Amino acid sequence: MKEQEIISEIIHGNEEVVVELYNSFKDEFINWSAFRYKLDREDALDVFQDVVIGFYENVKQGKLDSLNHKLKTYLFAIGKNLIINRIKYDQRFDHQADPLDNLATNNLAMQEFEVTDRHRLIIKHLGLLGEPCSSILKLFFYDAFSMEAIAQNLNYKNADVVKSQKLRCINELRKKIKSHFGQEDL
Repeated sequence: MKEQEIISEIIHGNEEVVVELYNSFKDEFINWSAFRYKLDREDALDVFQDVVIGFYENVKQGKLDSLNHKLKTYLFAIGKNLIINRIKYDQRFDHQADPLDNLATNNLAMQEFEVTDRHRLIIKHLGLLGEPCSSILKLFFYDAFSMEAIAQNLNYKNADVVKSQKLRCINELRKKIKSHFGQEDL
């Protein structure tokens, strides 16, 4: 099936095409990502699922109605970007001190428990923020997107608009977290 036919079928609600698409490129993507980026099978599958879901959502939302390249090239390019973002994220948190890691305790196990607990709290409140804050903060902090990439991805006018919105979102997140804790906890 040609690229345009696949897009047309998805637009018209044929989800079987997505399953066929997934099965057509899955093994090749796993092998490619293992060879090129040293991903294990599970991570490669996670990334490829995100790729196919992203492709499907872009088509359904009208963001993608034709391709200038082969579908495989498009999917693997998205996969490459997701893998690079995942690697950057992993490196960022492996080598960088956690901003919440200022707990006054010598017990490492307790410290890890408290940080994990605080991460859960942040993630919970991040989910409660709603849109566009949730998307902006996740793209920036978890996916390591630049302001320009976020602006393009979320259809903002430019990076400066995203910066302003991100600042408002961070302030809102801080308010929600502070309201959860008493002043003595902070």
